[in-house]
Amino acid sequence: MQFGSGNVQHVHFPAPPTPVAWPYVVGLPPNRAQGFRRRELAVDLAEPAPVSPGAAAAAADGASAGAGDLTSWVLVGLGGTGKTQIAADHAGRLLRDGRIDLLLWVAAGSRDAVLAAYASAAEGLFGASGGNPERAAAEFLTWLLPRPAGPGWTPRRWLVVLDDVADPADLRGLWPPPSPYGRSLVTTRRQEAALGGDLRRLVRVGLFTADEAVAYLAEGSATAGRRDPGHELAALAEDLGRLPLALAHARTYLADNPTLSCAAYREELADRRLTLAEVFPSGSAVPDGDAGPGGAAADPDADRGGGPVALTWALSVRRADALTPGGAALPVLRVASYLDPNGIPEEVLAAPSVLALLPPDAGPGTRTARLALANLRRLSLVELDPERPRSPVRVHQLVQRAVREDTAGEETARAIAAAADALMAVWEREPEPAPPAEEALRANATALTATAGEALLAPLPHEVLYRMGRSLGEAGRSGAAIAHFAGLLGEVRARFPDDADLLFKTRGYLAWWTAKSGDARGGAEAFEALLADQLRVLAPDCSDVLQTRRSAAVWRGAAGDARTAVTKLEALHTDWVRVEGADAPGAASTRNHLANMRARLGDHTGALALHGEALREAESASVRTTHGPCGPGRRPCATAANWANRSSRCGPSPTSPPSSGRAPRTTPTPSVRGLRSRNGPAARGIRPGPSASWRSCTPTGPAYSARRTPTPWPAARNWPGGGRRPGTSRGRSPTCRR
Repeated sequence: MQFGSGNVQHVHFPAPPTPVAWPYVVGLPPNRAQGFRRRELAVDLAEPAPVSPGAAAAAADGASAGAGDLTSWVLVGLGGTGKTQIAADHAGRLLRDGRIDLLLWVAAGSRDAVLAAYASAAEGLFGASGGNPERAAAEFLTWLLPRPAGPGWTPRRWLVVLDDVADPADLRGLWPPPSPYGRSLVTTRRQEAALGGDLRRLVRVGLFTADEAVAYLAEGSATAGRRDPGHELAALAEDLGRLPLALAHARTYLADNPTLSCAAYREELADRRLTLAEVFPSGSAVPDGDAGPGGAAADPDADRGGGPVALTWALSVRRADALTPGGAALPVLRVASYLDPNGIPEEVLAAPSVLALLPPDAGPGTRTARLALANLRRLSLVELDPERPRSPVRVHQLVQRAVREDTAGEETARAIAAAADALMAVWEREPEPAPPAEEALRANATALTATAGEALLAPLPHEVLYRMGRSLGEAGRSGAAIAHFAGLLGEVRARFPDDADLLFKTRGYLAWWTAKSGDARGGAEAFEALLADQLRVLAPDCSDVLQTRRSAAVWRGAAGDARTAVTKLEALHTDWVRVEGADAPGAASTRNHLANMRARLGDHTGALALHGEALREAESASVRTTHGPCGPGRRPCATAANWANRSSRCGPSPTSPPSSGRAPRTTPTPSVRGLRSRNGPAARGIRPGPSASWRSCTPTGPAYSARRTPTPWPAARNWPGGGRRPGTSRGRSPTCRR
């Protein structure tokens, strides 16, 4: 450059880059977490490792990695499972063992962050200008390419770690190239095909095993000078779902509170009045290295809004909710946060009540719900198997708790109501689901009652509370059903002391399962007490009163007083025929129970005649449908079973064959559950008679099994104490009120 007339020239040359001291580290890997434990993964991250230049002669001509050689591992999993610590441990081992010359650690939260890290490495390695990050990044990726050794060039072994990749699209064009000299390691919460490839493998990082979790807590207890019992540490590990990040925070919390026992800490965790921020240490109190991915403890938001544990997932939730269809993932996750973490039927999360929470412009409801679940899975917030239709949806319990704590006011009420309505919708769709489906629905209802608390009791007890109790009893857990309805009755008495209908309904359920538990006398007494209270409010001819009279009489007979039961059932049958007609479901059911009680007294011929009369009345009733004699809306199927079963066990009947002309059956009738599954109570209007519970027609045989007696109240949609279904009209027929 020439200045003025002096013709003085100043020539500026860039200074040669400072020689690199190998091994060379760019970026800042996190410190090793206290008590870090090496995990058992499905693969060995050290294989295949970068090879030395001498061992890479086959690549000296500039060829890329051999066909089928893996060059990248992608660690995927829920936030807090320890992916970052696994990557840091792997990188540290390679450095200490002298197996790599270059380590580049990238906090890959955005594309700009990746470009900046690549540009910084290029500047340090060969003096590239940092003024254009895109160009510098391209030069760095070129430097990573394998090429023949020559003057001034020595191949270097390298490892590039891309930690906490937020969006696979951020790496488009920025993946490190295949090379025998280098490998890349990615950690992310995303699970999608864009992260895989011919030379990349996804590795799932899950929770600690039970042994790993207990060993980790025990080591922390010993280090802090504590003597926590092993069984308490094992229980604490399960309370926290064996999530590494949560265990690290619990370990720190116990170390900072030496007078707090492990059992007392578990009580604090179980106290739903306390938030995660109150039962875990604040971000500033977490040891360096235990903060989780991205250093959550250093985040200024970590000391509020649930602390570093909740913050770990808050970002994932926001990212999932931003994916198309926007705004759909969060409502679905809110509903799921109140249900069973071990498995939610997918149809529950696609029920109409859940679809109503989705944005109206998100598209068709069922498809939107499916896409929302897929987006939650992409961010590792839920687990489901896309290869299996109707696979259960799993959510970690601490993720659920963090979501619940971040939901308040009207959104909380809407999510709880949607979850309860969804369970009822699936239950009502199939009144008699297969045992695994029934168990799953019951587990989800149990979880909902535990997490929703009093919300299910306002403005009236939700019907799911009653359906869950029924499910417990029908699964053979009558003791649990009794405890459930006793607790519910206490709540109803405290909250709705003047609501007679609700009290009658709840007392009826409690009386029924008391009897079904084997305490026939206790059940009979409970129904008789209920009847006395109903008659103070309801008219004697009210259907609810008639149902309770039948229940009291049946269980009085089951308790051993069959003669009294016969007297009461004869009077009840007369009243029922007078009020509703001879072909009414209640009258037919009462006739069947009366036949059973007559047989118990030894009058088997009379019992058979009653069953035959009931069959003829049922077949003459105008209840025929296109489904045939055993289809929905038809009672004759169950009544014929009663007649045939009695005939086959007690000999020829003095009465005529059924009017349909069908020959009497000579084989035992199916079980009660078998009859109900073919001729469901919700569709038919009655439950089958108790013939299947008869074991023998001789006076010495166990003629009557109280435990297997079918429900003496009409249908699944009615209740053993009468009353209305919560949420429906409070009005009743004028004939029911005095």
